[in-house]
Amino acid sequence: MVTQIRAACPWIKQPIVWILLLGFALRLVSVYFNYPMMRPENDRRMTIPAVRILEGKGLSLKDGAGPTAYRPPLYILWLVFNYVVFGKNALFGPSLLQAFASTANILLLYFLAKQIWENASIANLSALLLAIHPYSVYHDPQLYHTFLSTGLLLSGFWMLFRGMEIKQWKYLVLSGSLFGLCILVISTFVPFLAFLILAGLFLWRIAWRKRIELVSAFILGLCLTWSPWIIRNAIAFHHFIPLTTDSGVTLWMGNNPVSRELLKIREHEASPVPKGTAFNIPEFYEGCKTPNWCTSGISEYDESKELTAMAINWIKNHPADFFSLTLWRLEGIWSPFLTPPKIISSSAILSHFIRYGYAVWNLGLAVLFLIGTREAWRAQKKFELAITGAIVLIGTSAYALFLYYTKYRIPFEALLLPFCGAGLYSLWQIIRKHSKIKPS
Repeated sequence: MVTQIRAACPWIKQPIVWILLLGFALRLVSVYFNYPMMRPENDRRMTIPAVRILEGKGLSLKDGAGPTAYRPPLYILWLVFNYVVFGKNALFGPSLLQAFASTANILLLYFLAKQIWENASIANLSALLLAIHPYSVYHDPQLYHTFLSTGLLLSGFWMLFRGMEIKQWKYLVLSGSLFGLCILVISTFVPFLAFLILAGLFLWRIAWRKRIELVSAFILGLCLTWSPWIIRNAIAFHHFIPLTTDSGVTLWMGNNPVSRELLKIREHEASPVPKGTAFNIPEFYEGCKTPNWCTSGISEYDESKELTAMAINWIKNHPADFFSLTLWRLEGIWSPFLTPPKIISSSAILSHFIRYGYAVWNLGLAVLFLIGTREAWRAQKKFELAITGAIVLIGTSAYALFLYYTKYRIPFEALLLPFCGAGLYSLWQIIRKHSKIKPS
């Protein structure tokens, strides 16, 4: 019977199939644990616009407040699709769908790793690491956008490396389009795109004409998916808003006289800072999570501009405090610890096991990445390593200038896993060489 099944379904012999099944099973368990904690109001700045779009009120937060650009639109549109399928403010259906999408990210990582290394074993090991990676398993099924930005970055890099290898413009158009879509989810890696374009123009060792053609193809793809958002904002606000209008708020919240205390409140959901401080704390941060312009009448663009100026002024006057805060936030983004979900935190022993076990896991990944870096150097994969390292460094460093959550690193962690997979493969080769294990 087993032989007949294998004959009828030859794909069942592929390790990646079982890795995908394992990853999906773990994410289903995560849905089970996360579901009791899910609330549609977890980020009302995304759920409210999604509901209002379905009600025919457009991308907005409140009657009379006009259109909004307070949050990037792509995850909001994802929620609109989910609400059409599962009902307004649905929880279980969207979470289950995100578990499917997160599992698809494992396959994307497999293709990316195979593109980099041209080695199916390394690709399988890289995919396995993402399949069982605790933070992705725990967080991707939650009603947040990390699964979406992870998939877009993985597919964008896959198409980028593929297009650069075979020098075909269609892959670079697709890569640029995927990066443009990712900007509509997260935007801290935008400076990386400028770095990538300049590197392609001046460092790519191919004929100038071909170089300009392929870099232009990438820029075209980027514009195809990013420019509609910019045009929409120009029409709605009569200003150039390439990203969002909450950047000023988050920049100010991260850089002011009591930023450290405010960040701790955001991270630990402690009691809010009372009013009466030397500056205006945005109302959304004090419980209802609704920006000031929704209630005060000031436009969100003007508020963002004003708060940006206040933050820059504070940074100029307190450079040492700014530097200290930025390092503190960067440390928080890359903290090796994971705070267990509340449903588990009630058990002190289990909570500590998860917290410190995850730290050990991250330490292991760091070691594997260092080994994989050595293998990349030996295998002349320096460009792939440099480009991947650049987006991780730029993306997380940009987050460190604003507010942060540790979960913001999830999409960037996934990009490092092909090198962790190479490190794991190298270790396996060493073990096999010094043991009696024979090659399969």
